[in-house]
Amino acid sequence: KKDSMAKKSGFNPTGSLSLSYDVVDAKKKAANPTHGNTLEPSKQLTGEDITSVEPSVINQAKKPTSAKFEFETCAASSERFTEELADRCKNDPKLDVKFLYNTRVKAVSTAQ
Repeated sequence: KKDSMAKKSGFNPTGSLSLSYDVVDAKKKAANPTHGNTLEPSKQLTGEDITSVEPSVINQAKKPTSAKFEFETCAASSERFTEELADRCKNDPKLDVKFLYNTRVKAVSTAQ
């Protein structure tokens, strides 16, 4: 049986595109939208290369000057994932999950 968690959380396996609208310095080839703060494999995109990855950019009034495409990245909605996980925990007694409402965690301690 195929699990529907990916669909419910909006799983996207096609990479991540970070757009930049910064003015491009002529000495630099492109603005770096993530300022190099990533460990994911990526490549810089400009112009039509951006719209080939994400066609909806064509409809934007202001076009991005460059983009960083992390082609091995996968993404999903953490909110939708968490809501689905909570529903599964609530509805499946075999998971043995207890929900504590109106509770504040002040500290966590683990025994060795």
